[in-house]
Amino acid sequence: MLSAFKFNTTYFILLFTLLNLIQISLTELTSDEAYYWFYSLNLDWGYYDHPPVTGVLTYLGSLISNSEFGVRLFHTLILSTGLIFIFKLIPERQRVFAGILILALPLFNYVSFILFPDTALIGISAVLIFSYNQFLIKNDIKSALILGSLFGIALLCKYHAILIIFSIVLSNLRLLKNTFFYVSLLLAFFIFLPHFIWQYHHDFITFKYHLIGRNSSFKINYFFEYLASQIGIIGIGIVITPFLFKSSDQFEKSLKFIVLGTLFFFALSSVKGYVHLHWTSISLVPILLIASKFYYSQKSNYLLGFTVLPFVGIILFTRIYFMFNFLSLNSLNVDYYHGRPLWAEDIDKVAKDRPVVFNTGNSGLRESPMYSFYSGNFSAALFPGEHKKSQYQVLNYEDSIQSTDIMLINNDKQNFSLKTRMGKTIYYKEITNFTSFGNIAITSEYEDTISEQTPFKITAIIHNHRQDSLTFSDKHKIYIEFEDVQGEKHEHFFRLKSIGSIAPNFKKEIPLDFSSDLLPESEYTFIIGFSGHDISNSVNTKRSKIRITKAKRY
Repeated sequence: MLSAFKFNTTYFILLFTLLNLIQISLTELTSDEAYYWFYSLNLDWGYYDHPPVTGVLTYLGSLISNSEFGVRLFHTLILSTGLIFIFKLIPERQRVFAGILILALPLFNYVSFILFPDTALIGISAVLIFSYNQFLIKNDIKSALILGSLFGIALLCKYHAILIIFSIVLSNLRLLKNTFFYVSLLLAFFIFLPHFIWQYHHDFITFKYHLIGRNSSFKINYFFEYLASQIGIIGIGIVITPFLFKSSDQFEKSLKFIVLGTLFFFALSSVKGYVHLHWTSISLVPILLIASKFYYSQKSNYLLGFTVLPFVGIILFTRIYFMFNFLSLNSLNVDYYHGRPLWAEDIDKVAKDRPVVFNTGNSGLRESPMYSFYSGNFSAALFPGEHKKSQYQVLNYEDSIQSTDIMLINNDKQNFSLKTRMGKTIYYKEITNFTSFGNIAITSEYEDTISEQTPFKITAIIHNHRQDSLTFSDKHKIYIEFEDVQGEKHEHFFRLKSIGSIAPNFKKEIPLDFSSDLLPESEYTFIIGFSGHDISNSVNTKRSKIRITKAKRY
């Protein structure tokens, strides 16, 4: 029986940490990691996509080494610290099972050396769950303050930590009558407050993005993709254990609630959008604790050997591949490529000291910092689309490249092409005296319902936040795009040369006059943006609603 095996926890944690330190030194950055490195260049209480801890930890690592090792170092160390508290919660005879499960759990291994906000969150959640157990035992002000501090820090790692808090409360409703627990929640609130204030000053952009911006139309395949990904990334032999496990006390009940609550929450989320496989990372600590006890209680190790142990070899093979490209396969379907330094060097040779600007949609938000990291040169990402913005827009990077000569990388295959040594082709063009208005805000004033009035008017208000005037030439236009309930679109363009320029920190109203006959009777949404500048049509407003009716008003 495995339970008779003498397992040294200290050696295991040290060896697992050493493996990760070697791994983070020899594994090139993934695109997401480069984007998080970009956070660390401008420390703040929040970022477009996430709370501040990711940027802070990456910054601290960069002080030690401006390399892949430095970028990931503190994230990896916090996760290893979490291992100490995981093993503290496991009786000695069960620890060998925990060690096997850690080595066999794909998602745990992946986030242990690839930087995600989840990496630090897993380490913090391990300490949090240990502290929650101490709170249940002691129920005093000291344990409440420790628990509250960890609640707050976990939320500053990633918003998903709220699921841990809700699950704990739902599993133990008596906490709602516990004064010490309210002290914990109050302390967590004050720790989280600076980030909330940052959100207030930035129009709650992160909250809006996660709650609204990620929504899409219902696709049943999202649900099945979610189920398949979780079985694969957690492992069938591990993911089934919370459903088979019977809790024996309040603490174990809470563990089960965290796991099942997380899996169920994201199953529901999958009906309104794609669920990334690592979003369930907050369930990993409790599922390790549950699975360790479950397999210890089994009379035979057959199920463990058949469903869990094979993953140890698969994971080891994959980890070696990430470090050394010993296969002809140059990339994985995780936005990971071997040869990024060569890719950056090839682009740098063509750029010839000019800023490199990526206008390639979502991929550009990650490839721009990847280029900056490996080349050491300035780069910016534009995202003129309607929904997804990025930290580049928060910092208004677009302003810094106006009236300069740039190399623009986009998806237009009519441009020059460059086959990089990474094996990926880019398309680019050289632009002199670059001009764009992608981050210029436009608001609008209009009547919600238009009847038989000809013409009707929508007033576009252009806000110039820049330190230089906005100057419009004959090629610059403002456009408005109407979309009806069937998805049919109607575009109208208006030249801007006649308005001349808009002074710094001023705004100007632009009347957009229409005939109601141009639009059939229907309900519409519309957006307004610029065309004719050096990027594709930008979207500069929120989507608004308007109704065209032929019925007369009385």
